[in-house]
Amino acid sequence: MQKQEIIEINQKLGKEFKTDSGLGGNKSNLDYALSLDNPYEIAKEILRGHPFIDGNKRTAFMFYVMLTSNKSYEEILKDFYDIFLSLSK
Repeated sequence: MQKQEIIEINQKLGKEFKTDSGLGGNKSNLDYALSLDNPYEIAKEILRGHPFIDGNKRTAFMFYVMLTSNKSYEEILKDFYDIFLSLSK
């Protein structure tokens, strides 16, 4: 998955949950996360590094599930909407 795709996931989640989206002050943390090979390590680095203005947990979760399940964004959002709502609070 490319950097722009992860940014788009964050933007879609921002629209869905009516929160700010996009890269914040820690932009280089996303570059570092994407330099890793393991989906778990990438998601963990997104959580640790907070490269986005908001929605780092939602974005990391969505990214991880997309990579490990081969499901689309829409399928995962439908399956896990309740989980995302609880994470957004």
